[in-house]
Amino acid sequence: MCVCSSSWFWIIFDKLQNVKKS
Repeated sequence: MCVCSSSWFWIIFDKLQNVKKS
């Protein structure tokens, strides 16, 4: 896996987690 592609994945994942907590 490319670290660059993983970067956006974790960013989106983090945003999704924040939405679930809200």
